Amino acid sequence: MATDLWAMHVQGPDSIIAMASKEDAEREAQQLNTAYEEFKKRPDASENDARWHAVVIPWDGTGQEHAEALADVDGDYF
Repeated sequence: MATDLWAMHVQGPDSIIAMASKEDAEREAQQLNTAYEEFKKRPDASENDARWHAVVIPWDGTGQEHAEALADVDGDYF
């Protein structure tokens, strides 16, 4: 089933974030994953630090729910 509605799933905090397009979701997921890789390289990094990994997923809801969630996204995902 094709979809025009996309989201980013941030595994770890288990956040589902509506995205305007698949390309936006891919870009944001890549940026978050890169940030996590840098986070792990800190001199004071610990195995007890929070972990996360972002993946692109089709939106699992209605178009109205996607529009409402997208309106709430402000770029600060946590």
